[in-house]
Amino acid sequence: MKKNSRLDTRGFLLMETLFVSLAVAGILVYMYVQFSTIGTSYEQLYRFNTVDGVYRVGTLKRYIAKDANASFYSTLDNGNVLTITSDSSYFTTTTWKSNLYNSLDLSKVYVVKMQKDVDVRDKIANTDNTFRAFLNSVTLPEFSETGSTYLLVVKYNDGTYASITFTKE
Repeated sequence: MKKNSRLDTRGFLLMETLFVSLAVAGILVYMYVQFSTIGTSYEQLYRFNTVDGVYRVGTLKRYIAKDANASFYSTLDNGNVLTITSDSSYFTTTTWKSNLYNSLDLSKVYVVKMQKDVDVRDKIANTDNTFRAFLNSVTLPEFSETGSTYLLVVKYNDGTYASITFTKE
């Protein structure tokens, strides 16, 4: 009888080790998932729609409202994505390149008109994975039948991104 109790003790030790190992592995997997989520949130917080980026894209929005010519809106009204570069001819004054584009430190600027039942994020073709992640994080405004709503998306030279919506005035 003494022999059986010794065998039972060894079996219990093996099962206890197995259960503790599985519990520790489960806790480590859970912690990894939580910390990877924190890393993604950190990247979005410090690269997407920063205070400085939103302020600069607001400045660009005010410039567009004041200085955009008719071809700017006609291109957008045809359902196209407008890519604004430093030498774009969509503005009436010639200070676009020398003053605004360089002072705002812009890398890429996209403008797209909101359309019914169309995800405009898919219309902005870009192969940059971080830019695609930013576009997926953008909350799109509701489509309005009465007015024209546009989405202005900007990538800055420092690797940050910002977006803002505006209406045609």
